[in-house]
Amino acid sequence: MRIGLLGTGNMGGAILKSIVESNQFNKKDLFAFDVNSEKLNKFCSDLKIQACTSAIDLVKNSDVIILACKPQQMPVVCSEISAVISSNHLVISIAAGIPLKFFEEKLNKARIIRVMPNMPLLVRAGMTVFSLGKNTNSEDKKLIEEIFSLTGTVLEVSEEKIGIASIAFSCMPGWTAYFMDAFIQACKKQGLSEEQAQIMIAQAFLGSGKYVLETKTKPADLVKQVASPGGITQQGLEVFDSVQLQKILEQAVERGMKRTQELAQGVEQTK
Repeated sequence: MRIGLLGTGNMGGAILKSIVESNQFNKKDLFAFDVNSEKLNKFCSDLKIQACTSAIDLVKNSDVIILACKPQQMPVVCSEISAVISSNHLVISIAAGIPLKFFEEKLNKARIIRVMPNMPLLVRAGMTVFSLGKNTNSEDKKLIEEIFSLTGTVLEVSEEKIGIASIAFSCMPGWTAYFMDAFIQACKKQGLSEEQAQIMIAQAFLGSGKYVLETKTKPADLVKQVASPGGITQQGLEVFDSVQLQKILEQAVERGMKRTQELAQGVEQTK
């Protein structure tokens, strides 16, 4: 099984790094291409995998192709590789906002899977959702689950849900980090060192998520378990309520959905 990565940015690079570190695939069967040759050569040298000379070269050397370039670049990339794509190729797109229909029209011979991962897969704690294209089969599904289970949790969803699903987990590492940093800075003002605060707060976020998943406790119930009437936690919750934090978070999700739709519309206009 030969796997090729087209685009060696943060997310695509994290995926291939996780594949390499799993030691379940031979490095001689792993390929990459990026238009930035300096970046490509360093990436391939660090991972000890094969650098390709072009997108077409990568397709010719791969059975599975991970499209990890920017969404705005997809129309051009698909046009470039369409002539060498065949039904033997499994194409995995991680482009936000671009539907399966787009790839099935541009690369109509290939089997397409739309995948949305998140950055914690770099430490094998990722969350990945996927939607299968019309030409895929059970073996393709099995392969996707095998590859991305190396990086964390994998979940199949219908394509109409993938937009909101990607916001629920793909944006969340950035949003969670924003909150962690805010708490770290606040604790520094109260006397903790930055290192102390970061360890404590990151572990609290990690532990809370693990507790919710393993005990199947609803987050709202965890709030009630931790917050005693008149206690310290309750004081903070009252501050959150006073600024309508829940409403603010709803607005962040709505803005994310709007941007997802804009990206999809932009691709449609360039077809």
